[in-house]
Amino acid sequence: MDKNSTQTEAPWRSLWAKSDRGKDSGEWHPLHCHLLDVAASCWELLDLEPESSLNLFAAEMKLQPEQARRAVAALVG
Repeated sequence: MDKNSTQTEAPWRSLWAKSDRGKDSGEWHPLHCHLLDVAASCWELLDLEPESSLNLFAAEMKLQPEQARRAVAALVG
């Protein structure tokens, strides 16, 4: 993503999470994309956890396990 392309975009899109500052290309990874990456990673990591982990989250949040999975991934993201 070109750092100059954000001039006509919504202001929140100019927030960056990672950049290759110091390199010639000057590319960066927008914060909103990074947050989605983190949430998706959490979603996948929950597959590696025992079912009892998700059940504990669900019980604590008073949700069904699938709802708790969504909530945890959103909170982590």
